[in-house]
Amino acid sequence: DAYAGLSYLRTQNRIKPNKIALLGFSHGGTSVLSTMVDAQAVSKTTWSLISGGVTYTDGVLSPAQRPAEGGFVAAVSYYPGAAMFSYYGRPGTPSNGKYIPYAPIMIHAAGKDPLYTTLYTNSDNNTTISAYDGLILKAQQSSLSAPMTMHVYNDADHSFDGVAGNSEDAKANSLAKKRTLDFLKSFLFN
Repeated sequence: DAYAGLSYLRTQNRIKPNKIALLGFSHGGTSVLSTMVDAQAVSKTTWSLISGGVTYTDGVLSPAQRPAEGGFVAAVSYYPGAAMFSYYGRPGTPSNGKYIPYAPIMIHAAGKDPLYTTLYTNSDNNTTISAYDGLILKAQQSSLSAPMTMHVYNDADHSFDGVAGNSEDAKANSLAKKRTLDFLKSFLFN
């Protein structure tokens, strides 16, 4: 769906076809992470996901290939489900599986969000690590990976965007918007 949207935007006269970024929130943030993966660099013969301790392979497709004319120039993901049902390997364990984005990604994590605070045992060194940190470390293990940046808003909850006022969610919202715009400007307006 993201690539269908990209294809459509490239047909619009007022859009620069090589200056399109991707943004998503929650489930959409998870979709952003999967869309930005370099499908050729992480290819494997059988794709699977794990839910409720059961491994599924039937109907589990490989990640979408980036279009021949190029993909998104950058992406922003707000509070995604970074474990992604072990699709790119065991959550929190950098050496298990691969995740290699083809363009820069910024992640905004809510510090009080169970999607961020759930820790996994890292079998690499028997410590605990978040799925977010594990995903970034997986990416950093490859010289093919584009950079990933993560900002954690310690006192914010899931869905902190759009909140106004003086609450911690509102403060996170304001700062995340500024960081997002600064990040995207560097790719869209240079």
